[in-house]
Amino acid sequence: MAGMVLGGRYRLEAPLGSGGMAEVFRAVDERLGRRVAVKLLHPRALPPERERFFLEVRALSRLFHPGIVQVLDLGEEEGRPYFVMELVEGGTFDRLGPF
Repeated sequence: MAGMVLGGRYRLEAPLGSGGMAEVFRAVDERLGRRVAVKLLHPRALPPERERFFLEVRALSRLFHPGIVQVLDLGEEEGRPYFVMELVEGGTFDRLGPF
């Protein structure tokens, strides 16, 4: 997927993680020249998963707090919805140990 461009704007660079319904990639917004994170729904996602994905985006886009990433854009490429958010550099919670 590296090198793929979504929405004519977001070039995927490297995977950051994946879950049951989506993958997250580090990407570059070629229009603004900044790094972002892109969450891309799996191609095999069923309609209920698609609905959960859109619920997540709508909920996250309404939250404003320094500790919560901001949603920057929403789109769809070849039938796969995605949303773009701020990229937070650093590690994952996995490195902190079990919770």
